[in-house]
Amino acid sequence: GNKRAAALLCKRMGSDTLKNQAKRILKSLGLFGVARAVFRSVSPEVARMKKRELAFYGQFISSGDLVFDIGTNLGQKSEIFLANGARVISLEPNPHCVAYLNKTIGKSGTCDIVAKAVGAEPGQAELSFRGTSATGSLRGDWHALKFGDGEMETRMVEITTLDDLIAEFGVPSFCKIDVEGFEKEVFAGLSQPLPLIEFEYHSVEKDNALACLDRVEKLGAVEYNFAVVDEVVLLHDRWLDPQTFRAKLDAPDAAPVGDIFIRAAGAS
Repeated sequence: GNKRAAALLCKRMGSDTLKNQAKRILKSLGLFGVARAVFRSVSPEVARMKKRELAFYGQFISSGDLVFDIGTNLGQKSEIFLANGARVISLEPNPHCVAYLNKTIGKSGTCDIVAKAVGAEPGQAELSFRGTSATGSLRGDWHALKFGDGEMETRMVEITTLDDLIAEFGVPSFCKIDVEGFEKEVFAGLSQPLPLIEFEYHSVEKDNALACLDRVEKLGAVEYNFAVVDEVVLLHDRWLDPQTFRAKLDAPDAAPVGDIFIRAAGAS
């Protein structure tokens, strides 16, 4: 339950302490981007994870597909989508991350970097963040904001909506949403069903996730699956109807953190 989620989060964040210290030093020297690229190119662990993610997302994404990456951070998932042949629209409001993305995946020719957040309606909101850490959020009460590298910063950022992105770029075949507690607002800005959606789930924010499910179910018949954090595999051997899936989230042994996958009911 909530205690398991908090313990897992603290364990993962705690293991990043040394990495965060190294990040701060490299950034102060202007070498972070180069060092990160070199590390990711030679790390066996990164290579293994990329191979697994390429295969995993390859079952959802085909060459030429349009993909939205909402909450891109440093482009970890966008890299995988691009490697699977997708055209990617990467949404990221953190200015530190945007600068990095423009120097990396933004040069691919098949990725548009959009320096905006996504919410219920166009406008502006205050983003809180620490350096390039993935914990930045438009919610000042987001529980993970205390983790990450660097001092807390805030900045007013522009907000667009999924509907406006669809009007500009087209309907994505796959939409990944990782916005640190702002998921409900992202879904509120969507007025049509999408073929396939992935969004981050925390059991400590279950009501937020259920509101997202309520929203998509109003837009059309859907079914669900789940991937436990860092496991890169669907948990259930079949896609589940809404009632069955919600019961799985309530089970005592339910995973506290992961990604919910949503697709049109009956899709193959």
